[in-house]
Amino acid sequence: MSKFTNKKILVVDDNDVVRDSAQVVLEGLGFDVTTVSNGQAAIEQCRISSFDIVLMDVDMPAMSGSEACRQIVSQRTCHCVILMTGRNQADDLTETSGAFALIDKPFRVDDLLAKINGCLQRAA
Repeated sequence: MSKFTNKKILVVDDNDVVRDSAQVVLEGLGFDVTTVSNGQAAIEQCRISSFDIVLMDVDMPAMSGSEACRQIVSQRTCHCVILMTGRNQADDLTETSGAFALIDKPFRVDDLLAKINGCLQRAA
């Protein structure tokens, strides 16, 4: 049994390949994974279900990941948000959005696991 069994993670990305790849990797590690393709859907999912972690893309149409993160954090509907970006983003994005961390895409699994473990330790 994985230490991530019974841990729920929401993956939010408008790119199907990134979203599906993250789902496969995270489920392989034992997470219970839900996926959505935009920030508004993420906010709605967090209202109806509790997640240990939200892994969210920054650059999405209609609502940015950082704006969705701010709303999710203000609602206290998730323990921790990790933002993902394919662009060079300023480190202060985590402060302005309320996210726990920022990870570059494409990410390495060990880098993602380090961020996830940090989130889970903070929430404990």
